[in-house]
Amino acid sequence: LHYGNEPWGQQALTDDTDFETAFMNQHDSSDRVHETSPEGIPDDVETIEQPAVSDIGGFKERLSSLRSVAVVSLFSVVQLGLQFVLQIVLAKLFGTSAEMEAYLACMTFPVVISGMIIGPLGYVLVPSFTTRMEQDGPDVAWSLAGQMATWMTFITIAVTLAGWLLTRPLILFLDHGYEGEQLQLAFSLHAILIWLIPLNCWTGFLNAVHHCRGSFFLPAFSGVVGTAVTVAVVLWRQDSEGVYVVAESVVLGAIVGVLLQSAVIRQLRPGFRLGTAARTCLRLMVPLLVGAIYFRLDPLIDRYLVSPLAVGSYAYLGYAWRIVTALQVVSMGGLSIVAFPAISKHSALGNIDHLQQEVAYAIRFLATITVPIVAGVVFFGQFAIRELFQRGEFTAADTQIVAEVLAIYSGALVAAGLGDLLTKVFFALHNTKTPTVLGIVGFTVGLAAKIILSRTSGVPGIAAATSGYMLLNSLMMILILSRWYNLRLTTGLPTTLRNSAIATTAALAAAYIVSMSAIPYPLLPSVLAAVASYGLALLVMRDEFGMRAMSAARRMQSGG
Repeated sequence: LHYGNEPWGQQALTDDTDFETAFMNQHDSSDRVHETSPEGIPDDVETIEQPAVSDIGGFKERLSSLRSVAVVSLFSVVQLGLQFVLQIVLAKLFGTSAEMEAYLACMTFPVVISGMIIGPLGYVLVPSFTTRMEQDGPDVAWSLAGQMATWMTFITIAVTLAGWLLTRPLILFLDHGYEGEQLQLAFSLHAILIWLIPLNCWTGFLNAVHHCRGSFFLPAFSGVVGTAVTVAVVLWRQDSEGVYVVAESVVLGAIVGVLLQSAVIRQLRPGFRLGTAARTCLRLMVPLLVGAIYFRLDPLIDRYLVSPLAVGSYAYLGYAWRIVTALQVVSMGGLSIVAFPAISKHSALGNIDHLQQEVAYAIRFLATITVPIVAGVVFFGQFAIRELFQRGEFTAADTQIVAEVLAIYSGALVAAGLGDLLTKVFFALHNTKTPTVLGIVGFTVGLAAKIILSRTSGVPGIAAATSGYMLLNSLMMILILSRWYNLRLTTGLPTTLRNSAIATTAALAAAYIVSMSAIPYPLLPSVLAAVASYGLALLVMRDEFGMRAMSAARRMQSGG
């Protein structure tokens, strides 16, 4: 590979640089493959031009490095494992009972409201903070962050208190199918879980600030510790107060996660009076907030539509969607977190060619990970759910229904990762209106489909409508970015999809053989066999990510 005029072999790499993130001179638009063989990559490996990294203000900054992605993904996997432990415990204790359904339903309101606030703020803060830091210096950047934090705190506390005072009318409206003990349980759980609104917002805000500073370890670590606290308390008190313990433990875990990241608060410069940078940030947020108030209502719409159905219906959606969310963390979490500051920096510096390379690289990486996960969900979903959850109160009938819903949600799994990345590209380009309009239009189509399909197909119909409109949104974003901004987002993607499909076939075969064996607890061995077979197949085909993973492993083994 050749970046600018300097071949890889002549670059001075430090411990903070790796195969993906050498510092580039001005972009060379040629797509040719050079004969240089960096980091042991064979000369005949098909390689695609990779994202750039800039040297700003006299110090080097990594952009989308494999090492940063690996750190975030590693902690994400650990957190995912802890969350699965929690879901296994909940499935055993409550199954798809009225208690479990009330808990999942009451989790929806604080998650939706906090998402409406921190979602737009997080998306806008990263490029705004990065731009101010590069153009105006740290004083302006930290003042921006402090002012936004002040107003976020004021608004979230006010909304939380209002939600707490209005507990009864909110539950009576959203859960209009509940009666008796289940209704009283929902009242109590809502009053506990409502405090997740400010806690989730502060978690998202601190994550964004740390990511702007190039710090990815602490946010990922705090998420693991917070989840571990929740799991530990649930395991400790599981026989004492039923599902109330779960709600209290979730809130406690969120508090711990915020406290672990709180040191950076000392650098904030709080204030209610908004400066020029903060007012600009708010102007960018307005269309996002307007759109979020509408299309982020999706989980609440599901809650309302499912409420009159049979007991357990919302629990089916909840189990399946939590698995989808967890798999999204594995497939996209680390890459999206690391790529967003990089994309924002390229946009701030006007390096559209480098931005294009960054996004195309991220899409190829996403495809490499998502293809086998979706195939696993479709072909081995029921096997995995049976091994994970089918015990105690979680029955074989529950396994079958959740597996069906999970397979339908596979479209949402693809769209969620891709849509998140493409939305961030729009935001980095300071275009918040287009993804908002697309979100509103897509959700309107999805809402109509949900109302119709919930009456004819029940829970599976709602899942199908969700996957359908999310995929529609992602497709529209690709088309608009390609035509309006002339971005070539699919560079190298056909080759990546071909390699991933072949490797996935090998992985599925290996998983099937292991799953049919007589070994006890076959789920983990099946997953490990699939992962090993997939990676080996990529290496045999000399796929770019397979070879880079091998190169990174060699460097780690040698201590470099």
